[in-house]
Amino acid sequence: MPHITCLRNPALGREADMKLVPAEHPKKVLIAGGGIAGMEAALTLKKRGHQPVLFEKDGALGGQFWLAGKAPRKGEMQEAMEEMARRTVQEGVEVRLNTVLSKETIEAEKPDEVIVAVGARSIELGIEGAELGHVTNGWEVLRENVKPEGNIVVIGGGLVGLEVAEFLAEKDHEVSVVEMLDEVGKDLGQLRKIAVMESLYHNQIKSYVNSECLAIKKDRLIIKTGEETQELKADYVVVAVGAKSEEAKDIEEYCKDANIPYHRIGDALKARRAINATAEAAK
Repeated sequence: MPHITCLRNPALGREADMKLVPAEHPKKVLIAGGGIAGMEAALTLKKRGHQPVLFEKDGALGGQFWLAGKAPRKGEMQEAMEEMARRTVQEGVEVRLNTVLSKETIEAEKPDEVIVAVGARSIELGIEGAELGHVTNGWEVLRENVKPEGNIVVIGGGLVGLEVAEFLAEKDHEVSVVEMLDEVGKDLGQLRKIAVMESLYHNQIKSYVNSECLAIKKDRLIIKTGEETQELKADYVVVAVGAKSEEAKDIEEYCKDANIPYHRIGDALKARRAINATAEAAK
């Protein structure tokens, strides 16, 4: 029987295994990435008496978890992220925003250990037209760095793709979703899937399942469903086909050469769900 888990309290159900023990030899630990994995690692280290220093390339903590809170019905995630960011500062963790952890910084700071929690990046499509100007990814849409208009096709019917489709449909855009599998939302939990499917129906979002994207043209997307090839009108194409771990080769190579222990956690280790990131970070 699976045990109870909690995103905001990774020790729940594991209290005996994750008891916080004061460090016998406090260490200076540099953490690359201020998402939930990086913040949880910093908080755990601070509580044990270590000296964590958290580096975040953007102007605020939160990472992709902040983006998750932009999706419909997920405002509680943004609240959780904001509360975690406040706690990180209140606990006295040194935070350096708008700063990328570089090998030069590691050399200057002389840490005992380094944690890589730089998250993941959106997977790009390797098809004709993927480089065109009207093609973007789901994270850029949720950040509102890109504001698609007209007929929009979202490639990918998983969690992120459907949330982006909802996000755009609620702004009165015409949205369609293309998915390779035999149904959309296969990676959603049961209750969330019910809500998402109701929203797709309400917002008249059309889904094309068992469909492969063949090429992106200036104003259309060419897909193949079974033996049938068809064209979908597409003023914008949003790619949401998953994520892969962000690279940090310069940090890792320097740490190896300098014999500084380093650890990958969260999506930087493997792109998964937020609860995996906090559980790893708390260890």
